[in-house]
Amino acid sequence: MNALEKDLRKVMRDPERFPLGSVSFVEPARGSDVGLPDTFVVINRQHVALELKRGKSVVRELRPSQRLWHKAAILMGVKTYGATLTAEGDVLLVAIQLPGGTLSSELTEMTVSSVSLDQFTHKWLRLALN
Repeated sequence: MNALEKDLRKVMRDPERFPLGSVSFVEPARGSDVGLPDTFVVINRQHVALELKRGKSVVRELRPSQRLWHKAAILMGVKTYGATLTAEGDVLLVAIQLPGGTLSSELTEMTVSSVSLDQFTHKWLRLALN
């Protein structure tokens, strides 16, 4: 399977799998903040930042502006996450972390859970993040 980030987006736009209002997509536009995550997902009545990538690592795929946003958010106490679609067709959910605790520290990721793309739903994501 040729895993693409757009395949994750397509699934998350399916109202059967992600009910209307459960996902907000951040689309870059003139004047918008740089580095914002791709989506905010409602989990337990709170928005959770979720970066979408492809491959085996979310952190390795982050652009510099995205790294800065996640670092700043984590330093403010915000938990941020990433979902990556592997070549095998699995969605790997990771927590993005800043173990050094400073803006100059390097981001790391810790696997939270994984599921096949056909089982990737809002319900699964909610359970994985609880």
